[in-house]
Amino acid sequence: MDNFIHILHKLESKYPLEVSNYCFESRLEANELYFDYKINKGITKNKNATHLMQKAGLIK
Repeated sequence: MDNFIHILHKLESKYPLEVSNYCFESRLEANELYFDYKINKGITKNKNATHLMQKAGLIK
């Protein structure tokens, strides 16, 4: 996942008029994920997708 985010960042740097990164943030409390539902410009500061994939049993 980190590699995917890195690739998106490079694409945005290379093609600033065509590619923009947006994200929403989340927080983990008592093993539950809560989202802020606010769209922010840039790359997420947390790894909410990683937690979701772990809960779904896709990764360990």
